[in-house]
Amino acid sequence: MNEKNELKKKSDIDLWIIFISTMFVIILYNSFSSIIRTITKNAWGCVFIFIIFWNAY
Repeated sequence: MNEKNELKKKSDIDLWIIFISTMFVIILYNSFSSIIRTITKNAWGCVFIFIIFWNAY
């Protein structure tokens, strides 16, 4: 029973990390939109870069 509680806590923490990281990337994207858009050419480029960095982490 204790293991299930620990797993649930860990999954909740992981979800919060994903949520906060996604919000952080969206805020950064809005802050530096002109620079990032010239690099990625569109919003999907930013999403793919985020996915690549997230997998590297």
